[in-house]
Amino acid sequence: MLHRLNLRPADGDAFAHKQRAWWAELTLSATERLRVDQDVATLDHVAAQIAAIDAELRRLSVSEPWAEQAPYLIQLPGIALLSAMTILGAVGDSTRFANAKKLVGYAGLGTGGHESGKTHRYK
Repeated sequence: MLHRLNLRPADGDAFAHKQRAWWAELTLSATERLRVDQDVATLDHVAAQIAAIDAELRRLSVSEPWAEQAPYLIQLPGIALLSAMTILGAVGDSTRFANAKKLVGYAGLGTGGHESGKTHRYK
């Protein structure tokens, strides 16, 4: 809706509590107002659930079996706690892989391609 109506909220998180006054002051049609009000109510409803999940992920990341591996993943660019724990949960025990290449293959992250003329080869 912001893009469609060419609206620009104040800097920062558009859905933060400090932005609620900005949302309330917008001149919107009845349907758009209903949509905004429902979206804000949904955010309010799930905020506590998201906080609880974040707290549990933080707790799990410093307990076995993830305490040793999570910090290494979080050091990688673009990987935060949620991504790190998702990767660790999907991979499971990394020692079950004979080497890093096997793990990369299992995760499907090692795909590549070689193209030369009309020949296409994918690894």
